[in-house]
Amino acid sequence: MGLGKTMQTIATMILNRSEDRERRTTLIVAPTSLILQWQEEIKSRVRAGVFKVFFLPERKNMTSNRLKQYDIVITTYGTRGELFKVKWHRVVLDEAHIVKNKNTRSARACVQLNSSLRWCLTGTPIQNKIGELYSLIDFLDIKPYCKWEKFRDEIEKPFKAGKHKRVMKRVQALLKAICLRRTKASQLDGKPIITLKPKTSSLIEVDFTGPEREFYDSMQKKVLLKFNAYLKAGTVMQNYSNVLVLLLRLRQACCHPKLVSEKTLEAAAPGAHPQAVVDPLEALTPEIQTRLLGMKLKSGYECPICFDAIRWERLLLDVDMCFVEMYYRKVCPECRGPIGVHTLVSVDAFLKSAKKAGMKESVIEVNGNGKRVKEEAEEDLSAKAKGKRRKLISDEESDDDDDDEDQPELDVEDGWISSTKIDQMMKVILKIRRESPHDKIIVFTQFRGMMDLCETPLRGSKIGFVRYDGSMTADQRLNLTCANHVIILDFWWNVAVENQAVDRVHRFGQEKEVSVHRISIKNTVEQRILQLQAEKQDMFNNALGEGGVKGLSKNRLGLNDLIQLFRGSGGGADLSDEE
Repeated sequence: MGLGKTMQTIATMILNRSEDRERRTTLIVAPTSLILQWQEEIKSRVRAGVFKVFFLPERKNMTSNRLKQYDIVITTYGTRGELFKVKWHRVVLDEAHIVKNKNTRSARACVQLNSSLRWCLTGTPIQNKIGELYSLIDFLDIKPYCKWEKFRDEIEKPFKAGKHKRVMKRVQALLKAICLRRTKASQLDGKPIITLKPKTSSLIEVDFTGPEREFYDSMQKKVLLKFNAYLKAGTVMQNYSNVLVLLLRLRQACCHPKLVSEKTLEAAAPGAHPQAVVDPLEALTPEIQTRLLGMKLKSGYECPICFDAIRWERLLLDVDMCFVEMYYRKVCPECRGPIGVHTLVSVDAFLKSAKKAGMKESVIEVNGNGKRVKEEAEEDLSAKAKGKRRKLISDEESDDDDDDEDQPELDVEDGWISSTKIDQMMKVILKIRRESPHDKIIVFTQFRGMMDLCETPLRGSKIGFVRYDGSMTADQRLNLTCANHVIILDFWWNVAVENQAVDRVHRFGQEKEVSVHRISIKNTVEQRILQLQAEKQDMFNNALGEGGVKGLSKNRLGLNDLIQLFRGSGGGADLSDEE
């Protein structure tokens, strides 16, 4: 991140223009959040008149013949239609790891594009498992490994069989041939490609206070009882959403006891979610069952929100997790643009066409609680007008998202108490202010409730601050290089997420030395998360020829990962086949 992938691509388009007038156009496929960046970079870095650029979503009825008249077409991963009729000179996938799952429609669609040249831009070609490389290799048409059978038999299967060293040598040779990798340590003609100020990272390990330790240990016992019940029944992965709720509560308890609700903990107990262990189709109307069964016949049913493939037996649970994330980020799941009341369309506008399509009114008019969508929306707006906040999903339906999706607005001022994490955060902040009063600090947390709790001591110390979260528009967002201190209050098991957060500060444009302060509570789930982070980082480094082979993670959070997080190392036998 921040090492010039966009600029290098623009330079390539300028230096290597097509001489074939019938195949002249470069197609750039990017997440919606990066479309504006591409437009601004091309506008600011390229002289006017050099490129004729078109942003596809501006007019969706654009024909293939019209598209061919442009030098550059910029579009999003969700776009369909005329793109497949054009013979492109070059196709560039930005944030290419979005199509890491070969079974999704997005991944298959990218492969089917007709182009002479293909590029994948990503800072994380591998996030969780070695098999994620296949989609990129398939898109790039790298023979012979673009054939799934070859990749499966020579890379994926041997890796799963424990032949890590042999497989990684093969992967390293493959990536060395096709990957142009830039790191902050890379050099060109003996000089660094980018000169950044030094970055130091420190792990601050602290102990709970007596009451906090008692609270955490009590909660951990309850969580382990529930997790062990799933483990004994052999249904951990079938109840993945519930298990992640249990894990989330432990992570929240490390931040502040007030983030944890006993109600949500009980809701994750075995048997609390009947729909989690029965056929999810049984809860749906016959019309929707028929429609979904039709989808099942097509390979690779994908979540319409995150574009990842969904295992059929966990259809409802997987979509639920993505839906919660999109709801609290206040963005559209289709285009990733901001959602506002005035941009919504009443369901009544679609009733007529839906009825013509043969859909029954019960399918198109009624939502999960038996109310018409329009009626519920009106009630929601009325509640907001009265200063109330309604939750879209109840505590019992929450999952382990990276936001505090089940937290109401915390009344932090009434009887506010601190926590070990907050106390340590304030110690770091006050020390920085004493030693470097002009330095700025960014505090990262995955829970908005924790943000609420952190505000009180900051106000008490008369420290000015602003909140920066997913609800802000692009115009409101900050230039994060204005800060040079990063405090990380909680951890995510995928180290790539944390690295990207830090790289928003330690990147081109940073004029000061960067210090990263990671605050961890001893003898808690956080130390096990840090261990899992190290294993995933080792897998990524080893695939790119850096570091040795250690315990490599196989999946996003497989059964062994969950056992490690709940029990620690050596917590159980190798049961990772239960996926």
